[in-house]
Amino acid sequence: MNNIYIFPTTPPEYDPETEVLIPLNPVRGEDGMMRQAWTVGPRITDSGARYRAFYGKLLTTDAYQAIKAQAVTSPELMAANLELVANLADAKLGFANVAALQQSLAGVAVAATDLTAVHWAEIGAFLAASGLGGVYQLPGS
Repeated sequence: MNNIYIFPTTPPEYDPETEVLIPLNPVRGEDGMMRQAWTVGPRITDSGARYRAFYGKLLTTDAYQAIKAQAVTSPELMAANLELVANLADAKLGFANVAALQQSLAGVAVAATDLTAVHWAEIGAFLAASGLGGVYQLPGS
């Protein structure tokens, strides 16, 4: 009886932020030994990577800090902000609902009366830097 052992091979290069290594069925090498085969597959969609970049930047902005500060006293803004964060969470995973996200941005715009044009420009700059500037409309744009 012959024993066949699987030896891992060096995995291919991949970007762990946007790709994942997927093990395939082992293949027999020229030497007759079984070897692990790999393929690189998408972890998230390209749009998911863009939304992750936007979300990460948004949380550090003065605009978002102003939203959080006002949301303490405004139930409407608290609800709009929660909806925005939920929609961004879905988008980060590659399940972007553009209409719902646009609607939640509009809800924040209506309820966040303390946001200035500078705040909206800051959010718009991060949307543009993330490749989403042409997808969403912000107040005054």
